Amino acid sequence: AVDDDLPEGDHTSTISYEITSTGDEAQYPDTLEIPSTEITITDNDADDVGQVLISEISGLTEGGEPGTYTIALDTEPAGPVEIKIMADDESEISLDGETFSTEVMVTLEDTTPTTITVMAVDDDFLEGDHTSTISYEITSTGDEVTYPDTLNIPSTEISITDNESVTTTPEIIISESPILFEGGTGIYTVALTKTPTGEVEITINADDQTEISLDGTTFASEQVLTFNEATLQTITVRGLDDQEVEGDHESTISHEITQSEDTVNYPLGDVGLVTASIFDNDIPIVTITATDLEAAEKDQDPGSITITRSGDTTEELTVSYMTFGSTATADDYSETLNGSVTIAAGESSVELKITPEIDFLIDEGDETVNLVLNSSQDYNLVGNTFAQITIADDTSSVPDNSTRFVWNNPLTGENILWKIDATKQVTTVTLPTLDLNFEIQGSGDLNGNGDNQDVFLLNTVTGAIQYWQVQGEEINQVVVDTGEVNLLEWEIQEFADFDGDSKDDILAYKSDTGEVAILTIDAETLVNQGILERDGQPLLITPDTGWQIQGAGNFNGDDGPDQILWHNQNTGEVGIWEIDGNELADAAFVTRNDEPVLAPSSTGWQIEGVADFSGDGQQQILWYNSENGYIATWQMFNKELVEGAIITRDGQPLSILPSEGWSIQGVADVNQDGKYDIVWNNNNTIAVWELDGPELANSMTIEQPPEAGFNPTLI
Repeated sequence: AVDDDLPEGDHTSTISYEITSTGDEAQYPDTLEIPSTEITITDNDADDVGQVLISEISGLTEGGEPGTYTIALDTEPAGPVEIKIMADDESEISLDGETFSTEVMVTLEDTTPTTITVMAVDDDFLEGDHTSTISYEITSTGDEVTYPDTLNIPSTEISITDNESVTTTPEIIISESPILFEGGTGIYTVALTKTPTGEVEITINADDQTEISLDGTTFASEQVLTFNEATLQTITVRGLDDQEVEGDHESTISHEITQSEDTVNYPLGDVGLVTASIFDNDIPIVTITATDLEAAEKDQDPGSITITRSGDTTEELTVSYMTFGSTATADDYSETLNGSVTIAAGESSVELKITPEIDFLIDEGDETVNLVLNSSQDYNLVGNTFAQITIADDTSSVPDNSTRFVWNNPLTGENILWKIDATKQVTTVTLPTLDLNFEIQGSGDLNGNGDNQDVFLLNTVTGAIQYWQVQGEEINQVVVDTGEVNLLEWEIQEFADFDGDSKDDILAYKSDTGEVAILTIDAETLVNQGILERDGQPLLITPDTGWQIQGAGNFNGDDGPDQILWHNQNTGEVGIWEIDGNELADAAFVTRNDEPVLAPSSTGWQIEGVADFSGDGQQQILWYNSENGYIATWQMFNKELVEGAIITRDGQPLSILPSEGWSIQGVADVNQDGKYDIVWNNNNTIAVWELDGPELANSMTIEQPPEAGFNPTLI
């Protein structure tokens, strides 16, 4: 095989022959046609090449109803793939099922199957049952790696039943040879193409491997066909069921005109042989089936392939197979597929479990495991000899709990991602460059995939919005249709799940009217769920009331929706809103001993965040006092202040005054111990306080130098 550099897939090589000189013109003239040799070649350049999947199609009849099959890509292409489909002169094809021709073009943009309709050409001559070949050629591709225009696509062979039985040429037509099992039957036909002038008898003789019948019931080694007109007669062949393991074999059936009243058109003599192919039923039939054809990396959900044998099970049977055309590698599943499997004595089948491995690859797509049975003298292959399992990719099964910063350069629009692991090591990833008018508004799980670090971006001039799905080191930019919402009229306050659907919503506020609204992203369109109301009346919380939204969290300690946290700068009251849709279901002050707890801004206290700092599943409120530098937490339970405590170290209160340059950047579980930590920023130097409740357990500065000219946002 020629070792080229083209990824054309498995293909064939044709070797042809020509007599150029002969010493026997009678037996071997130089015009003698010698059949060519077809050799199958496995492509060694096709590791990344996809497959064009062609489904099976049932046989057609001339003048009969058309049939259909499908063509599809097994992998999502990077761009459209255009395939020319060509039929030979025995059939015609159509994309709409109405307009037929010998050539159509189909464009495949994803893995959705396209239906091809095929109709047998209804000619006027008797050629017997025959086949039609449909071939394929990639004429244009938007994905040269997976679907190059050199990719070999196997042709489709379709069986066609001839609907002609009479011609004007006097002939005896014997149809194709039958295929049968020992003890089973097959059929073939014998026909005269012209009505004889008198009776014609054809004697049929079978050898010692078969018997024949004219009525399908009475079998013998010899039968006599009688023709008085140009008709077609069916002969049934039955394989003799012996007890000998001789393997698959053949039987020869002869035909001779032994009596003719029309010797001009049908003279006496031999008129042809039929060679019947017989499967030995003294060895088992082996088939393969994907009994669970869908596996998944998520939860390592396995798929299964079952290999089944027929007949006697007293002895074990070893069946050989090969993996062929699989896109998954041996590293993608836990089983060792070594090319053979043994069906134990007393068992009729064996199951191969294909258990996916969580391989920590990013967005590798679905992969396939293909098994093809190999032939053997110990068994017959009939029916299914190929099975495929699809392994569904699951990037969410690969946890990435790193703490992340997006660093933005306001002068160039460049962005850099910091991923800080539990050991405080930083990995940097270059992010897309943005229009200078885009600003980061926050982050949340906007698509419900379990990752709460989708970055929400707003164009402060046009109102356009998008969000980034941060998956490992890859970024998927999702453009969101703003619909009827003009975000430039609103102030985004928080991203949280207010309806319990596992997707974060957007809490928005209008300072000029005091309106509060919940916005959601539905099918990549921004939707306003409505102004928050109580008893059918809009709730208007204007700035002059002193109330400000300070965050959101679940203060009930359950798995229900989040609540809105308010702080009144004038009175110091802290309030919690529970909402149902756009209706205020409950509003309450944070109390202690049934009395509201007050923390007016005049005392220096401001809310900095909401998180679980103790690891007990309960949300706490983080406070900072700008006058004395104290940091405090409120331990909450169902809107009740259980405990308020100044953060200490070794029993001593900690104080970080604003004059020292440090400010709280946000909260995150940096060391991934289940307890949230405080993240500090001093002129873009990042530091972390690891908390154990109100006690500072550890503090450190991130050693990665700040990105010069960039400003960080904790996401």
